[in-house]
Amino acid sequence: MPWVNGKWEKDKWNMQNFLPGGSGGMSGSYGQLPPQETSSFSNRMNSYNGGWQGPIWQGPSPESTTTPDEGFGWNKGTASMISSGLGGLGNLARGWAAIKGLGIAEDELDENKRQYNQNYAQQLRAFEGDRTRANTRISDQNAWKTAQGRTDLGSLIV
Repeated sequence: MPWVNGKWEKDKWNMQNFLPGGSGGMSGSYGQLPPQETSSFSNRMNSYNGGWQGPIWQGPSPESTTTPDEGFGWNKGTASMISSGLGGLGNLARGWAAIKGLGIAEDELDENKRQYNQNYAQQLRAFEGDRTRANTRISDQNAWKTAQGRTDLGSLIV
């Protein structure tokens, strides 16, 4: 209820003024709709979708939107057939690309395995070389200690 001209004007804010076709708000006709606007909103909406009544999320019925095709030519049926064919070609191209991508992934996995095995073999050779050098040094020290009569000999790396 707004305060207008020093008084509460309740009747100007009736919800009838906000229906489609109503005059709305303060400049309204005090809640009265003209006689031609008294039909229900749903009846007016049904005139827009061919008279088919159903939930709004379903849209109009297929019968009211289809038009007969006149054979093969530049019409709706031909366009949808071409569209379907191009969609099928797109699906084939995506499938081919997926297969090629799988082959590339397999090649990459094989290369990673090869590099890993090569690195592992290199590390083993390096460890063997280090172990051999260390055991040679320990053997030399043990020989020197034995020659002096010492018993605190070092252990070899296995």
